[in-house]
Amino acid sequence: MKNKVFTLTSISLLLALVFIVSSVSAVITHTETFDNSGLTGNYLDGSFLGNGNITWNYVQARDQGDYAINGAGMIFRDTAGKIYSNTISGGIEDFSVKLKKGSASSGNRQVELFINGVSKGLSGEFDDDSTHTFAVNDLNLTGNVVIEIRNIKEVHVVIDDITWTEFSEPTQEEPEEVTACDLEGNSGDNLNIKRIDFTNEGMSGADPKQFGDDNEWFPLDNIKVEINVENNGDEKIENIEVQWGLYDTESDEWVIELDDEKDFDLKKNKDDTLTISFKLEKALDIDLDQLSDGEHYKFYVIANGYDNEIEKDVCTTDSEDILIVVESDFVVLDKIQFQEPVSCGADLSLITEVWNIGDQDQEGIYIKISNSELGIDKTVEVGDIDAFDSQDLNVLLTMPENVQEKSYLIKLTVYDESDDVYVNDYNDDDSIFSIDPKVECSSQQQDNAIVSANLISGGNAGEELVVKATITNTGGSATFVLNAAGYSSWASSANIDQTSIVLASGESKDVLFTFNVKDDASSEQTFNIEILSDSKLVLSQPVSVEITSKSKSFGNLINKDNWYFWGLGVLNIVLVMIIILVALRVAKK
Repeated sequence: MKNKVFTLTSISLLLALVFIVSSVSAVITHTETFDNSGLTGNYLDGSFLGNGNITWNYVQARDQGDYAINGAGMIFRDTAGKIYSNTISGGIEDFSVKLKKGSASSGNRQVELFINGVSKGLSGEFDDDSTHTFAVNDLNLTGNVVIEIRNIKEVHVVIDDITWTEFSEPTQEEPEEVTACDLEGNSGDNLNIKRIDFTNEGMSGADPKQFGDDNEWFPLDNIKVEINVENNGDEKIENIEVQWGLYDTESDEWVIELDDEKDFDLKKNKDDTLTISFKLEKALDIDLDQLSDGEHYKFYVIANGYDNEIEKDVCTTDSEDILIVVESDFVVLDKIQFQEPVSCGADLSLITEVWNIGDQDQEGIYIKISNSELGIDKTVEVGDIDAFDSQDLNVLLTMPENVQEKSYLIKLTVYDESDDVYVNDYNDDDSIFSIDPKVECSSQQQDNAIVSANLISGGNAGEELVVKATITNTGGSATFVLNAAGYSSWASSANIDQTSIVLASGESKDVLFTFNVKDDASSEQTFNIEILSDSKLVLSQPVSVEITSKSKSFGNLINKDNWYFWGLGVLNIVLVMIIILVALRVAKK
C-alpha cells in the first residue's frame, strides 16, 4: 500500500511539472525593424535583405524622415505605396505592424494586410500624431507565405516593426487520467487492450445503419462497445480495472466521464471481453447542446492492475477516434412504443418522442403515418421544437375490422414546414421510421386495452417514484387485472393502487404505480404494465423512466476508512500550487 501511495504522489507531482512546462512553451516570433532598409529621402522602388535573411520589396517608399516610430521606418505617400516579402516558410499565426501619420497634411490613414495575395484585414483609420498598432490574430496559415502591406489612402503613412509569429499546430493534450496511466507505465507490456469494437445500434424505430456508422454517431444513437483485454505475461494479472469515457479534444473535457467496470483477474496468456452499452444522449455528462459536429472526439479505455510477473502495478491505455454528427436542421423520432398484438377494429396506441437534434430551432413540424393495406394515411401536427429539445406525441390508429392476421409495417415520416422530408447532410438519409404491430382478429383477442403513462413524482435513486397510467378499453366491456413487471433491476418493490378495474367499451381509468427505487439506480430504466383479461395477457406495455443517481455528500465521502487518501489528495494539491508559484516567480525574473 505504501508503494502505491508513493506512486500516486509521484504521478501528481510529475503531472504538475508537465503542466508548467507546457504552459511556457516557446512561440517563434519574427520582427522586421527596417534597420537594413537603406532607404533615402526619395520615393523609390527597391528591395533589401532584412532581419532573419528575409528579402523585402517596396514600391514608392522612402525613409521615415521626421516621423520616426522606432528608429528606421518607411513612409508611403499614396495608394501606390506598398511593401511585400519574398516567400517566408513556417506559416503565419498572428501579425502586427506599427503605424503613424507621415506628414502634416490632414486625412485618415489606413493600410490593408494581404497574405499570399488575399486580403486579411484593414487597420483602423486615424488622423492624429499617435503611434497605432494594426494587428490581425489567428490567421493560422501553414506552409509558405508572402506578407504584403498596402497603403489604401492618398495620404502619407509611416510603417515600422512588422511582427508575425509562425503557425504552430495546437498540441493535443491527453486527459490527465491518461497521462497518469502513461506515467505509471506497463513494464513488460503484459497488460494489453487488444481491441475496441463499436456497434452503432441506431435510434428506436430506425434501421440500425440508417443514421451514422459504428464510429460515427448521431446524438440519440444506441452504442454497444466490446473491449478486449489480454494478459501476454507468464503470471496472473490481478484486480484489473477497466475505465472508459468519451473526450472532446477541442474543449479538453470529458463529455462522458470515465466509468469503472467490475474488477477481474486474468491468468497468463488469457483475455476477456467486456461489453458495455449506452445511449449517447443519456450517457452525456454535458448538456446535449454542447455537442458540436466533428471528428474531435476520442473514446478512451484505461486498464490497470497488479502484474505478478514483475510484481508491480501496471497501467495501459488505448483510444479510438469518434465522429459526432450534429446537423443544422434534422428532426427524428425516439422511444417509439406501441402495444402488441392489436385487435381488428381496435385502436393502436402509438407513443413516441419527437426530437430536434439539429442546432437550429424548427417550426411547423408534422408527421405522416401510413400503411395502404390498413388504410392508414394520417397527418399529425407537432408544431415548433427548439434546438436539442423534444416533444411527446401520443397517437391512436384505428385498425380495420376485417384484415389478414399478420404484422404490418407502418411508416412514420417527419416533415418540415416547407412540406419536405427532413434529410441529414451526413449521408442524405430521410427521417423515416417504422413500427410493425401484429394484428389479430380471433375471438380471444376481442378484449383489448391501450395504455398511456406519465411520471407524476420522484425520479431520484433511493426515493419513491410514482407513474400514472391511463387504461382505455378498446374492446367490449371487460374486467382487467393489472401487474407491474421487469423493474427488479432498479426498484425493490412496486405497489398498484388498483390491481383490478372494470371498464365499459371506450371507458378509461387512471391507475397509480408506486416504486421504491434502489439506492444504486441511475439513468433510463423501464418496466412493463401488464393487463390481463380472463387470465389471458391482453397487453404488455413498456414504460421508460429516468432515474437521477444518488449523490454522495462530502461527509459520506470522508470517513474513517478513506480519510488518509483525502489528506493525501489535499497534500498533492498544496505541492502542485507551490510548484506553480515557484515557476511563476522564476518566469517573472
